[in-house]
Amino acid sequence: MSVKKRVNALEVEGVSRGCFVKDGKLRSAFRGERVECNCSSPVKFARYATGLNKIFVVAEGRLYEAGDDFSFTYDADCGESPFLIETRTNGAPTAAIICGNRSVLLYGTVITPVLKYSLSCGVTHCGRLFAADGDDGYVLRWSGTENFNDVTEGIDGSGFVKLDAERGKILALLEFSGKIVAVREYGLTLLDMHGSPEKFSVEVTDTDCDKVFKNTACVVGDKLCFYSATGLKCFDGGKIRAFDLPRVAATPKDCAAYDGKYFLACGAFVFCADIEREVSCVIEENADCIFVKDGVYFGNATGLKKLAEGGGFAFESGEFDFGTGRKKTVTGIDVQGKADISLSNGRTTRLFGGASGIVRPHMRGTRFTVKAEGEGGLDGICVIAEVTDVV
Repeated sequence: MSVKKRVNALEVEGVSRGCFVKDGKLRSAFRGERVECNCSSPVKFARYATGLNKIFVVAEGRLYEAGDDFSFTYDADCGESPFLIETRTNGAPTAAIICGNRSVLLYGTVITPVLKYSLSCGVTHCGRLFAADGDDGYVLRWSGTENFNDVTEGIDGSGFVKLDAERGKILALLEFSGKIVAVREYGLTLLDMHGSPEKFSVEVTDTDCDKVFKNTACVVGDKLCFYSATGLKCFDGGKIRAFDLPRVAATPKDCAAYDGKYFLACGAFVFCADIEREVSCVIEENADCIFVKDGVYFGNATGLKKLAEGGGFAFESGEFDFGTGRKKTVTGIDVQGKADISLSNGRTTRLFGGASGIVRPHMRGTRFTVKAEGEGGLDGICVIAEVTDVV
């Protein structure tokens, strides 16, 4: 005597590329579309300045800017590890690309003032620039209120504070919930920097964690997300929580947030996590840097691309045995959608191109895996087996 058993292969945790898998359904995520522009050199840094409506990229040590037409013009030479800040100067939007102890200030003209200190990362907050010292990563510096390069010392002027060594050097500074969060090598430090410097305070909270990767922190909705040695984490203002998502098999390089999603450029691919739904996918596009304008853009060895919705997907389930170690026969696969399907019992594989609806493998075995490739999405891959009911 035998009984029929069913397994939705999309509910068996496996490996997916180019798609989100959640609650037994699969949806294509994104594909890369080339941006027609005159920037073809390897792009290692790219940012969008909202106030100026300008895109800035660094390729082979040179800084270029472009408007909506993506027609890039050369601005200045640029050193290693630049970062962008936005503020206002004399009421006009200002963007400054800072690299070490130099800055390229862009708002109509290009000038290169030499900063008093080397800086590695920073953010503008309450009319001041707050930045990490490039020579001593434990030191947080702030400017006076005149401009980001105001180093006039005084009770209401520029200054600095040295943070504890326990959580490591400052990797990033972000505005979050009205405060500044210093993302550090082994945790977070909250900074209340309102009013005059005599009122500034450093809040030590229970936000230690494992090693954090540089350039992986950004604010996604009401959470601050970052990537550590054990995977994606989020901070809600009180504590750090880990996501139960697959880890990336590469060293992250850059990140961005868009439409409730966290995007991580990892060189050979882009990792995307939907923070609200807590699902993730891998997008097979080379990406060395990533930024947001009217969508998500990324740079690589050939220039710039933009992520567009849809595209192809590939899914491979983990092994499943229908709840028994006995031999059984898979008699049908109900493909709810359309895809190229393959079924394997570990020794034999059968392929069904463009499958939709029920296909009949008639494959005997103990444990099985299913692969699916296609475009769009699937509402399920229901595998049906005849299992001998032995008492």
